[in-house]
This record gives sequence, structure tokens and C-alpha cells, in this order.
Amino acid sequence: MNTLRIIKSLLAISTIAFTMTLPSPSCAEWEKVGANEIGETFYLDSERTGSEEGYIYVWSLLDRDEPNHVGYFSTQIFRQIDCKLSRFKVLRYSFHEAGMGRGEGKTLIAKQPDWDYPPSNSSGELILKSICRL
Repeated sequence: MNTLRIIKSLLAISTIAFTMTLPSPSCAEWEKVGANEIGETFYLDSERTGSEEGYIYVWSLLDRDEPNHVGYFSTQIFRQIDCKLSRFKVLRYSFHEAGMGRGEGKTLIAKQPDWDYPPSNSSGELILKSICRL
């Protein structure tokens, strides 16, 4: 492997690692992308978005009118998006007891996430289309 390829690989890994370790502030620049009939609203954070080797990395937010079955009003989700094949991987979740990702979050990092091909008219498709249009 040549030196330039090694440097590019290390830079890509560093960029992704830095983006994943950014805090999940409630003051993020959340942009509403849609809502559904069960009281869930979906947002994207354009300030914490990056791309590397054909993939887009982005934070999204699921905000609920009522808490889910374990008491969380909101969930921040870090995704790796492949616009060419209309798929994504969830790399990290941050669950919050307050709305809009406020308060201390409980983090879950996916160890070996699979690609998800979201069904038509789903929240996953909404996020994917919103990002891939940019």
C-alpha cells in the first residue's frame, strides 16, 4: 500500500471518528424534514454532516409527542448513507428523556451494523431522500 493511500485512509477514519464523537447538543441546528400521524417528527442536523469515500454521515433526530415504551421522548441517530444504492447503516443512537435531544443521553453504538433498505413511505426513506437531494 502506498503512502498516499495510507494517509487518505487515516484521514477518513479520523474524520468519521471525530464526527461520531461530537457532542449531541440540544442546540444543534435541527431542520424539520417531516412528521407522521403517530406524533413523531423527524429532523436533520446540517451542521454535523460529513462525507467520505462516497458515503454521507449525518445525525438525525426522532422527536415524539409522547414517550416511547421505555420513557424516551427523543432519539438522535448517527447514520452512514449510501445514496447510490438507497440504503443506510445506523452507527450510533443517543436516547433522551426530554424532547429535541435535550438532557443527558444514553448512547448505544452499533458494533457491526447491517445495511438497511428503507421501505417506501417510511421515516427511513424520508431521511434518505432528504439527505441524497443535497
